[in-house]
Amino acid sequence: MVGDDEQFAVALALMANQAGIPARVVMGFYPDEDSPLEPGEPFTATGGDVHAWAEVPFVGHGWVPIPAIPDEDNKIQPEPKSLQVPKPPILEDPEPPEEPAEAEAGKIDDEDKEKAESDGFDWGTVALVGAAVVVPLVLLTIPVVLVLGYKARRRTRRRSAERPADRVSGGWREVLDAATDLGTPVPAGATRREGAGVIATTFGATSTIPLAHRADATVFGATEPSDREIEAFWADVDALVGGLRSSVNRRARVRAALSLRSVRSARSGGPATPWWRRVPWPRRDATARERGAGR
Repeated sequence: MVGDDEQFAVALALMANQAGIPARVVMGFYPDEDSPLEPGEPFTATGGDVHAWAEVPFVGHGWVPIPAIPDEDNKIQPEPKSLQVPKPPILEDPEPPEEPAEAEAGKIDDEDKEKAESDGFDWGTVALVGAAVVVPLVLLTIPVVLVLGYKARRRTRRRSAERPADRVSGGWREVLDAATDLGTPVPAGATRREGAGVIATTFGATSTIPLAHRADATVFGATEPSDREIEAFWADVDALVGGLRSSVNRRARVRAALSLRSVRSARSGGPATPWWRRVPWPRRDATARERGAGR
């Protein structure tokens, strides 16, 4: 078999676990057999002295190492070809030429099969090692995908809210959640202007304050904002959030992207608009307002 001690140790531990025997893989340093050390001689470990081995627990002895590397001298011998007994001479008419051709083809197929078996690759070990590597990666990737997917869906839900004013307030909540994930939560009872002051002081983002004023004017205004105003507001939200993230290092940005602080925040769970703003009071449209101004 072809492989190193890491591959054989992992394969042995996996096979032991499949059989119901607890096993673990241990990594450490020890000199090669070709260069033994004298008693008391110091040992300097290098990269070539890193080895892996499997251990199995025994009652009264603890974890005992189990050799997993096969003997290099114990090579796999090819299977001997079966001796063919010569056929007795046939005195009858010779067989048609098609049959010897088929027999010759069968003989070639048998030889190719024997050669493939002798030179075959140990796909079982490859599958076990691949599973040991791929399965943990998949388990680590699933939470990341879930968190990123939830935040993307939350942003889409806010930007496509039914009421135009809720789209604007949702854009402001996007700013608050970005600051919360970056480690600067805004108190739940703070107004938009108070929250903007906290964010501007912490990150130096002066554009936060006028954005909060625009959000208040839009949400508490007499008319619903137009689609163009909402798109412009969200463009400023994206620019502000990008500035907040660029003000920290890469590690902090990755940690904020995977953070659950904004998910756990009560601000993300409930509407930020006061209850009296959620009542469908009749609003004056722009035409009625112009008509009243002309009187």
